[in-house]
Amino acid sequence: MVFSSKKIRRKICGGHAYLDHLSQELPRTAASAARFVERSLMQTGGFKDVDPTLLVSGRVGCYYSNTESVMGDKGEFKAYAKDPTAMYQHVLNMLERSPKYRIIVDLLAVKCKAIIDQERENAKRTLSAQEQDLLYFVASGGETRDWLFSMAVAARLGLPHVAIHKDLESRMDLHTPKGKTIQGDIIGQTTSSIHGHKIEHRLKGATAIHVVDLLTEGSSCYRKEEGKKHGWIPALRRKGVKINNLLAVVSRLEGGEQNLEEQKVKVDSLLQIEEGFLSRNSKKPTSAIAYRKDPVGYARKLLRTRSLDSIARFFNPAAGKLDRAVRFEQRHGDYLRQIGRWEELQSIVQKNYRCTLEEALAGGKPYDNNFAKKWQEVVRKKKSTLCVGEDPVDYMQATENTMPRKANKYKWCMNLIEKVAPYSAAIKINRNFVKDLSGKQIENLVDRIHELGMLAIADDKLVDIGNTNDSGVYHCWQQKFDAVTYSPFPGNMQEATAQAHIRGMGLIPLVLMSNPEYKEMKEATFSDGKGYEHFAKQVKAYAADAVVIGAPSPDNHITLKEVKRVRSIIGDKLVLMPGVGAQGGDAGRIISVFGDNVIANVGRAIMYAADPAKEARTYQRMLNRVRREYCGRAA
Repeated sequence: MVFSSKKIRRKICGGHAYLDHLSQELPRTAASAARFVERSLMQTGGFKDVDPTLLVSGRVGCYYSNTESVMGDKGEFKAYAKDPTAMYQHVLNMLERSPKYRIIVDLLAVKCKAIIDQERENAKRTLSAQEQDLLYFVASGGETRDWLFSMAVAARLGLPHVAIHKDLESRMDLHTPKGKTIQGDIIGQTTSSIHGHKIEHRLKGATAIHVVDLLTEGSSCYRKEEGKKHGWIPALRRKGVKINNLLAVVSRLEGGEQNLEEQKVKVDSLLQIEEGFLSRNSKKPTSAIAYRKDPVGYARKLLRTRSLDSIARFFNPAAGKLDRAVRFEQRHGDYLRQIGRWEELQSIVQKNYRCTLEEALAGGKPYDNNFAKKWQEVVRKKKSTLCVGEDPVDYMQATENTMPRKANKYKWCMNLIEKVAPYSAAIKINRNFVKDLSGKQIENLVDRIHELGMLAIADDKLVDIGNTNDSGVYHCWQQKFDAVTYSPFPGNMQEATAQAHIRGMGLIPLVLMSNPEYKEMKEATFSDGKGYEHFAKQVKAYAADAVVIGAPSPDNHITLKEVKRVRSIIGDKLVLMPGVGAQGGDAGRIISVFGDNVIANVGRAIMYAADPAKEARTYQRMLNRVRREYCGRAA
């Protein structure tokens, strides 16, 4: 089949001019189209050999295909995973910017239009003229990667698009051909004109051509669990949508075609990963072809002979891949038990993620305000709300308030922890001051903090994109910290809170800092108030555990009114209060508002005192006097 000229494209598409605007240099045959997709995948890293990994279906595989690589946006689409309208605009932008992506989309569009024309021809033989007039076509795709291609095909053909969400029962978004979102299952008789044809914006009664990025077993499209039908196709059919055709960019040829054929859905794909493809492109073709021929036998051999570490990673509750772990257990759990390796997998998961396999498969241990409960318990036992800040300054770094010359930092930190332990409820370790210590040394410090009945706070002030923050949280968790501080300026507090909570840790965002430079940020105008109010509202909305508020003093800009305003927003949450001691902050002003929920941090005044233990006791007693005055109870 030749796709290269307007004249021939019009012939393929039933005489309509829908495709006149498509790429002028489309591959000329189905074989050349497959070769183009293959080259595009390889050039963009879309096909890779990997260590044994779990596929979406729960199968153990040794290579993966990421068709989104041809889009060339370096993963930017992930930012729009829950916002199909923004995703639609991103798709339109990438169609302009990425020639490879545009050509692959246009190859799908040609196939999609041919299906529509054939459906119309069939209708002429089976339907009345009135029924033919009611024919209404949409492109559909499932969250998230399908949208990269289904939305693009809809845009290129001027079709409405149905964005199906993973929460199948409650939400589908219908987009007009220009990307405007209309929510709801039946959208009345609103119409627009595309290429001279009236388009009704409705879902019920439509005929969908479903577009996917990758077809493996087709379980995302259709599967049966506990007698119930699940997947994109049953979801569409429950909404009254007719669906008989599916288009895939790539098929792994692992049973998806047969699965969907049983549901009377015909599959067509641009590229199939068969033995020839693997021979040309895999760095381990023998292994890849062995998997291709017998996926079950391949998996069982690996499970008998290889380390289970690569499998255990998918049982990490924080990794976002537990759906694969669940399906792996359904496929291979009995076999692992049969060969006696289930307990080995259990041990790896317990060691690395501190939960059992059963807890991991259930989504991890539930976070039940863990950090606040720990704090309340330690305050009761230690009779203290003092937190000692461990910020050891190297001797050559400054002219005062430093460790002694040639001091061993690790031993110095351990010594301080042991001296202040009788009077302190927590130790806050500022990461910037201990970067020259090893991870194991930090873990040893935290272990000692816990042995002495205190909590350990990692003062990391995480401030980056999600993946980087997650790495920071992960290492804090590995070192057994109870909570970590966070800077909210990247705008991803919800994500950061989830990253901490899934590991049982608290998150403490900065809200009111006392340094003079922060005043501008504090008073900046956001859509929902001033800067500090905006961050406090995020703490409340996303269930973060505490806030950082500097202790007010005559020398800084924080006012009691602002402290009360934060309290009115966040309610009964903890407050990490630095600034008492060397900075001259007034602990009473915050304790009068937040009571025993104040974690009163004192750093330099205790660290560099001639007798840190004596100074810690002095601050413990001072804080207890303030607590008696404002809270009506003494420690």
